[in-house]
Amino acid sequence: MAEQEHDQHGLDKDRYFNDPDYRRKVQKFREWELWFRRVLIIVSLLIVVPIVLLLSFSLTDLPSLEELENPRQELATNVYSYDGEVIHRFFNTNRRRITLAEMSPHVVNALLASEDRRFYDHWGFDVVRFFKAMYVNLSTLSFSEGASTITQQLSRTLFLKSQEQTITRKIRELYTAIHIEVTYTKNEILEMYLNQVYFGSGAYGIQAAAQTYFNKNARDLTVLEAAALIGALPAPNTFNPVNRPEKSQERRNLILLNMVDAGYLTADDYRKLKTEPTLTDFRPITDLGQAPYFTEQVRQYLQNEGEGRGFNLYNDGLSVFTTIDTRMQTIADQVVKGHLDSIQVHFNQTMVWEDDLMRVLIKETTPYMNATQIRGEDTTRVMNRLKKNKAFIDSLKAAKSVLQAGFVVMDPRTGMVKAYVGGRDFNTVKFDHVALARRQPGSSFKPIIYSVVIDKGYPPTYEVLNQPITIEDETVKGGWWTPKNSEGEFGGMTTLREALRKSLNLITIRLVLDIAKPSEVVQVARRMGITSKLWAVNSIALGSSEVTVMELTSAYSTFPNEGLHAEPLMVMRVEDINGNILLENSPQNQEVFSKETAYIVNNMLQTVINRGTGAGIRARFGFFQPAGGKTGTTNDHGDAWFVGYTSDLVAGVWVGFSDRRIHFQTMEHGQGARAAMPIWAKFMKDVYDNRDIGMPSSTFRKPNGIYEMMVCSESKKIAGSFCPEPYQEVFTKLNAPTETCTVHTEAGTVKPEEKPKKKKIGF
Repeated sequence: MAEQEHDQHGLDKDRYFNDPDYRRKVQKFREWELWFRRVLIIVSLLIVVPIVLLLSFSLTDLPSLEELENPRQELATNVYSYDGEVIHRFFNTNRRRITLAEMSPHVVNALLASEDRRFYDHWGFDVVRFFKAMYVNLSTLSFSEGASTITQQLSRTLFLKSQEQTITRKIRELYTAIHIEVTYTKNEILEMYLNQVYFGSGAYGIQAAAQTYFNKNARDLTVLEAAALIGALPAPNTFNPVNRPEKSQERRNLILLNMVDAGYLTADDYRKLKTEPTLTDFRPITDLGQAPYFTEQVRQYLQNEGEGRGFNLYNDGLSVFTTIDTRMQTIADQVVKGHLDSIQVHFNQTMVWEDDLMRVLIKETTPYMNATQIRGEDTTRVMNRLKKNKAFIDSLKAAKSVLQAGFVVMDPRTGMVKAYVGGRDFNTVKFDHVALARRQPGSSFKPIIYSVVIDKGYPPTYEVLNQPITIEDETVKGGWWTPKNSEGEFGGMTTLREALRKSLNLITIRLVLDIAKPSEVVQVARRMGITSKLWAVNSIALGSSEVTVMELTSAYSTFPNEGLHAEPLMVMRVEDINGNILLENSPQNQEVFSKETAYIVNNMLQTVINRGTGAGIRARFGFFQPAGGKTGTTNDHGDAWFVGYTSDLVAGVWVGFSDRRIHFQTMEHGQGARAAMPIWAKFMKDVYDNRDIGMPSSTFRKPNGIYEMMVCSESKKIAGSFCPEPYQEVFTKLNAPTETCTVHTEAGTVKPEEKPKKKKIGF
């Protein structure tokens, strides 16, 4: 029998062509086969294509390799004091990156015990935990059991920025988690996670959380504190240790139990800890920190610098190292507040609210303007109604009569700002009375005039007539100006030292007229650091041009700094997150006048404190360090000043009111010696008495070109053995006396001339 021929599909060709029934069966089978293939293709397309599309969609817009290797986090900038304290933070997101070694081990243990115990054993996806979670969820018909690893959570919060519960997100999360595991070590992943997650109250990352809730660094967190913070991660608002302490403690104890179960804590430790409260020391993100007026100046400076240097103050995690000393700042804050509270009482008791002033103040209020300008009410009726409203008037007076102060302390050699109080309360008044408020300095400007005179070679013994004078002056109403001394007194010839000690206006004016021309005073003041507009007029002798506290204090630094002016310095350097220096400042000194001139003016200003208008520093406040300074008071008692220094610190004080129309009623409380000087004196005494600060007790260095000589108080020549009132004076080689007193040559033969009696000037 011949062998049958079959094709590759097993078809019997001979039978197919000779047997019609066989041929119909084969054709029918082929039709069914074709139909089945079509169905299979369609079904495959319906299943595979959506999966492909889902994967394709899920895996788009994922972080690039560069992003995975260099994740971008918004980091807060820390502002550090000179003594190493964090005094402020600038941020869009309150986060500070630290290393794993800088975190308490309790934090890591609490996290692993509660979130991912197999963290070191999986590759980003925990298969065992996944199927366990699926079993629990299916058996309980819920989705209460989560299976995300720490790496998956990191991929979600750091790169994906999504909390949606979708399959797409899970795919993206898993894919990114695997790439994270490939890119980083386990410890690096833990570090990134703990720097990234949100702990509530505006705190991102463990360092910000530790500082916000406990006012400490993450490395110092106790086991209770660490458990409380890790316990808050699933729901920061619900388990907030400050706002919800009971809920927080319940959650904290659950974390502690997990730590026992994971072997990080013993059962005995748990029993001891579970009943203890979690003690917080909350620092909200709205906390202004220390020296808010100072840090606001730092912020403005760094924002301007950042534009040119390419750093972002709010996102780059910078470290800003400033000059402020928190110990001095604390003393400054306390002294300013205490003194203002004290003299506020005196002001409230003596203030006379004149009717004309009250009418003007009322017209500026919102209730008055709304009634008259918006509702169109009669102005007289509105005025009378508001004047009769006691609550309204009391609130208006209270708002207008708040005493303000500006106080700044610097190192005279470097210009470093050590303490800075720009006002009474930054929360209520943000206007800076140190750097922005320009006010007339009164007599506190006089040392600048005297420095011009001394620098021209005039000795402290040079005498000027202390008599009334009338000056033609177009800037004064009527064209004539008749100045007077503050007490309305005058006398005879008076030395420069005595004139400065007593702050005699008439002497200073004569100096400006005859020796220190206004234009020269302006030039010297500029070199001493005063940048405000100064008018080259005769009244500059009495401080008629407005300056800031910062400027005048900076100018005074020239005297203890041997004639060199040190520019005010607030920011020493700025570093990026890796410690690279982005900006660095160093002290800048400029010579203004000779060391000899500086020393002589300095010596004269010491007389002001020892037995002049600043003598209360010794008698009332017991501060006995070598120091110089000068008071200042404006004519209407609206501005009270005191600027003074030791060899190591220079400080300036202004006290007054934000509204220039409000002022002290009498010289008793409105003069610089009463309203401003106590702040300086109390601060200096407290600082020098503070052992933690350790300020040295030092004297002013005398230049080689200075000669100290005993002179006769009457003749101003070298004192002889018979001079009844000799005193020590300082000179340069060029102006030192060379002759011995010829008035007192024998004991009792010549009596000192009787000093002229002071007379009241009739006005």
